[in-house]
Amino acid sequence: MHHVKYGYGPEPMTPFERRTYTVKDALCVKETERALLVESDEIDEGQAWVPLSQVEDGSDVQAEGDEGDLVISEWLALKKGWL
Repeated sequence: MHHVKYGYGPEPMTPFERRTYTVKDALCVKETERALLVESDEIDEGQAWVPLSQVEDGSDVQAEGDEGDLVISEWLALKKGWL
């Protein structure tokens, strides 16, 4: 039986870290089971739906009525053209 070792070199592999993007002064005006409708001057259209799966744990904005910094994945920011 062969044992497989993952990673290269003497350093152990670290967990994958997602890159993030912060939308400043965001306000969640509506919440559904899967997404937040967020308003901010940084959003070209004024507001946008953000999937809850893309909202980071440290985000100020997590639910309807929350305001502050909305921290999302960089991938979503790129997809929405915010970066």
